[in-house]
Amino acid sequence: MDPNPQLRLIWAAKKWLALFAVAAAVIVYLVSSSKADEFESEALGQIVSTSQASGEVLNEEELLSLSNVYDELAATRTVLDIALEDEAVKGREPEFDDSVDVSPESRIGVLSFNAVTGDPQLSADFANAYARAFGSYLGGLQVEQLKKALGPLQERVNQIEEELLEIPAGDPDRAGLEVELGAIQEQIASQTSNPGDSLRIVEQAAP
Repeated sequence: MDPNPQLRLIWAAKKWLALFAVAAAVIVYLVSSSKADEFESEALGQIVSTSQASGEVLNEEELLSLSNVYDELAATRTVLDIALEDEAVKGREPEFDDSVDVSPESRIGVLSFNAVTGDPQLSADFANAYARAFGSYLGGLQVEQLKKALGPLQERVNQIEEELLEIPAGDPDRAGLEVELGAIQEQIASQTSNPGDSLRIVEQAAP
């Protein structure tokens, strides 16, 4: 009777385990070598709010709320469509849509514009185009909001100027209109000088 049957069983099991490990390693190698390389690149943009531009300091909660709101805004189809007009993206529109995303950075108030493709330079180009598109979108948004705000004020200015042309100097009604005109013009100047929210690119994407 063999005194070491258990040792032989253990040794046999070791051989099968070794064969299994080798086979698994070969399979993993074949799978990994068959996959194309992917390259990720990111551009960082800092949201600068109207209050920050005027010198006010925001606390962490306000900055976090600001970055979350603009994170959702940057992911809209409107912003992506602006990016599709970028020279770096033209002709590669479907690939751009599939490869980019945006997320808030751990640094409060900063957005990360990411792109993952099979080419390092293309990833950098896509990420930068995305960041530029959002910056352009914010700029256009502020212009539209300013136009809406100033429209009624400018109409009133035009109306007052027309009325003043018909009122002779020294008339009591003229003084009241001139005071109102001055107040409205100051309001227009104040709103025009307000830069609005903007995106400042703090780090360009690199291959």
